[in-house]
Amino acid sequence: MTYANVVYSYGTERFAKAAAEIGMDGLILPDVPFEEKEEFAIPFKEHGLDLISLIATTSHERIAMIAKEAEGFGISEPKQAKKMAA
Repeated sequence: MTYANVVYSYGTERFAKAAAEIGMDGLILPDVPFEEKEEFAIPFKEHGLDLISLIATTSHERIAMIAKEAEGFGISEPKQAKKMAA
């Protein structure tokens, strides 16, 4: 887990390549909203990395959408995870 500015300042493509080379499978960027993830998701996917989404428990209408497109796994409160699985 790191922040988007770290990845962006290092260079997204360069970061994705280096992460894959050292054996990372996925990454959490907690400050990247789901709707803005493509800038990172595309280069990560090209290098076999999952961009793991965080789901706020207050995002009722967005939970199903985010869970449907989740890569790797999604992180939420346990009671919300039951709803996501349904």
